[in-house]
Amino acid sequence: MAEVPDPWGVGGPGPFFLEWKPDIDRILSDPTPKPPKSEVEWNKSLSIIMGGCPAEKTRSYLAMAYLRHPVAEVRAATVRFVGSRPRDELMVGLVLAQRLAVDREEVRRLAAEAIWKRGREELQETMNYLAGNDEYPGEDGNGAFVRPEHVRSALQTLYDANPSGEKDFKDALFHGWCWHDDRLAGLGRQLMKIWREHQTFLDEPSRKAAIQVGNELHSIGGLDAMRLMFRPVTLLAGSVAANDLNHAWSGIGGWLP
Repeated sequence: MAEVPDPWGVGGPGPFFLEWKPDIDRILSDPTPKPPKSEVEWNKSLSIIMGGCPAEKTRSYLAMAYLRHPVAEVRAATVRFVGSRPRDELMVGLVLAQRLAVDREEVRRLAAEAIWKRGREELQETMNYLAGNDEYPGEDGNGAFVRPEHVRSALQTLYDANPSGEKDFKDALFHGWCWHDDRLAGLGRQLMKIWREHQTFLDEPSRKAAIQVGNELHSIGGLDAMRLMFRPVTLLAGSVAANDLNHAWSGIGGWLP
């Protein structure tokens, strides 16, 4: 058996006990899935939490547990299964986003594909998670820290999994990094439009447009709003764009390049 830490505390203290070489399709398709802890304590715990013990909730916890299994091949198989199910049928919290951020390359690629398959809500939840860990690095639940470099790599993997979804990707990214403020997200899209059309923020028309956006950001939230926007632009457009924007905004509200 494999012991996997339980960060949710369902079914009492202690780890989940999982099969070492599981048949993921069988386990997660079982209409009456077996809990990964004492069945009595498990049912009692879920009864308190939910007023009952639906099989769907047990299945979700099993999927989240197997997504954190110590064997990479098992995690990969679980990601494939999760990606084949609608989000509202099999909820896995942030664990799929965690696998995208910190895991072996193959598991990360599969996680990116699964996120796209599960729709816009899953994409947005993933972006929210990455944005939070970009600003405040935290553990992935398996003892590994999700750091800004992991966030950058996760974004690239996610984009590469579906280049045709670029618009949804950028919209979700700006909403994640701008804490779902539509006005701020719209200004971010304006900056990316300027960059896409000019490939600089330093010629006369692009500088003028970038300064206008910078002034509006400053009027909304001062330097904090400008810094908030600077990060996703850097992530999306790269270091050259960041350097150009840094100089274009010089002097706005005390902004220093």
